[in-house]
Amino acid sequence: MQTLNRARELYAQRLQASPSVDELASLLAQCAIAEAQSSNTNPPQGPGSDPVNMLNSDEACILAESGRKQIILDAFADGSSFICLKCGGLFSTSRKDEHLAYWCGTA
Repeated sequence: MQTLNRARELYAQRLQASPSVDELASLLAQCAIAEAQSSNTNPPQGPGSDPVNMLNSDEACILAESGRKQIILDAFADGSSFICLKCGGLFSTSRKDEHLAYWCGTA
């Protein structure tokens, strides 16, 4: 009986730990975004031209809404992916032409 109670307590603690992990991930993503914005020495190119500003807008993608903006920033920073400035999606750079030509709903 004690083992069952202890298992129940550990399970409840694990469930309660998840929101704090998500909050921490969100906080780290916000810090990374702030750092990227402060280190950006290029002049603004107009609305919709800065992926970091797009992530902060109200029209954020699913990853950004769930507090995982860092995934988007990392994928964009290493050059393996691009953020479509028309639809806000994150896509592989190898599929950029196809996305813009055939799949982007706002083209």
